[in-house]
Amino acid sequence: MNEDSSEMKRLADAVAGVAATMAEMFNKKLMAASGSGGAGIPDEEPIARPVGYPNRYTPIPPNGKRCEFTGMKHAKLYDMLSVGGIARNKVRVANLRSPGTNRGQTLFHVGDMLRFLDELAAEQMRLDAH
Repeated sequence: MNEDSSEMKRLADAVAGVAATMAEMFNKKLMAASGSGGAGIPDEEPIARPVGYPNRYTPIPPNGKRCEFTGMKHAKLYDMLSVGGIARNKVRVANLRSPGTNRGQTLFHVGDMLRFLDELAAEQMRLDAH
């Protein structure tokens, strides 16, 4: 692993730790505000949500590789982000193609994709609850 990727991993771990701590503090305040022992709070533990989403683009990984941010492979990302794909209207996509060439590099916005996945999961949880 090169120095840049180990530094990115260290920073990502630190951000995840801060987000988890803040989510725990928020959940404690929420339970305290609801009265005695969390009355009115659902039986499930609240889901920890990240404080913010990354504001950056990343390339769709090559065939056989997984995206470091979503864990999805090349084909699934292209399927979701292509015109008519389920994420296309919610995730910014940029295709870096030189004039006169057939191929380019496709980038997608990481924060948009993570937000889309969180919204999709929340919607599925609501549907499963009914």
